[in-house]
Amino acid sequence: MSIKGIDVSPHQGAIDWKKVKQSGIQFAIIRSGYGDVLSSPGQIDKRFHTNMKQAIANGIPVGVYHFSYAGTEKAARREAEGVVALIREYSLTYPVYFDYEYDSDRLAGKLSKTQLTNVAISFMDTIQKAGYQAGVYTNLDFVRNRYDMPRLKKYELGLAHYGTDQPGVECGLHQTSESGIVPGISGKVDLDIDRKGYIGSMPLSLDTSEYVFKEVGQVYQFLARGTEKPEVSSSNPDIVSVKFNGQDSRGYLYEIKALKPGLSTITAKTSTKTAGFRASLGCQLDTHGVYKCRVGQQYTFLCRSVKAPNINVADIHMVTVNYAGRDSRGHLFTLKAKNLGQTEITASLGDFKDSFMVEVSQ
Repeated sequence: MSIKGIDVSPHQGAIDWKKVKQSGIQFAIIRSGYGDVLSSPGQIDKRFHTNMKQAIANGIPVGVYHFSYAGTEKAARREAEGVVALIREYSLTYPVYFDYEYDSDRLAGKLSKTQLTNVAISFMDTIQKAGYQAGVYTNLDFVRNRYDMPRLKKYELGLAHYGTDQPGVECGLHQTSESGIVPGISGKVDLDIDRKGYIGSMPLSLDTSEYVFKEVGQVYQFLARGTEKPEVSSSNPDIVSVKFNGQDSRGYLYEIKALKPGLSTITAKTSTKTAGFRASLGCQLDTHGVYKCRVGQQYTFLCRSVKAPNINVADIHMVTVNYAGRDSRGHLFTLKAKNLGQTEITASLGDFKDSFMVEVSQ
């Protein structure tokens, strides 16, 4: 059975999402705006937030597309950062699509195949780093002539190809018409088919990549985005406890609490996905396992902690470690490899320790 959807913009005006849902529409791709919405908030689509909230409230899974006229990779990243700021409060089932069209050339200047592909990748990589699926929305002409498609294989593809049930190339989303009629919408609307089954893939992402508590008893709340409530657990529940804290328009909320110094991995699981992060009270290194380097090489590692930890090198003849200051994330240390071999680097703060191995070769 086809998974039927629509994509909408302010051109559709006020939408009765209850009627849309009752008509059998199963998902919606909603336009966020155009260009750099951080510098120009007026370019945010006027009905974006209303459409997102009402679609989700009526049980319609959503994705987003953003009209781009970025002429450089920097401009594309800026556009994507604006989209990320807009969608943080929502749970997305479908990708965020980079939408560069013929009219974009007028604003960006016609880009070469390499330039346009680089711009698209910069946009989509920024979206992915924020924890969302990313894709490019386009047509067969752009697929065949404007994009270097082999470089875009790892991203999702939304293809506009009308008048047929079979798209010209393999794609996750197929836009089949620009003149559909759907109850609840005045006038015509774009019609889509989900060929991949995004609804069944149940995406899952966490808004936290790691967390360092400052004291025993401190509580921290994180968000799990997805269409299925995950089971969340702590690998060391006597160190960090976890509990469900409810749901909002963005996703599912959980609370973790520091019970004593130590380290725990927080894991969220759905029927198809797993995500997690480390939470600790004490200090936490950004390097784990074995770091391999060569004689003379320097490496900077980070310790996330409120205070600077003590650093111990098991074999000081192999490597030296010096304090390199701090930034917003924590404390930085520079390691220099001197001689061949393997040794352990340990950071300690009070009763808590974290460590990694260094292997030095020629």
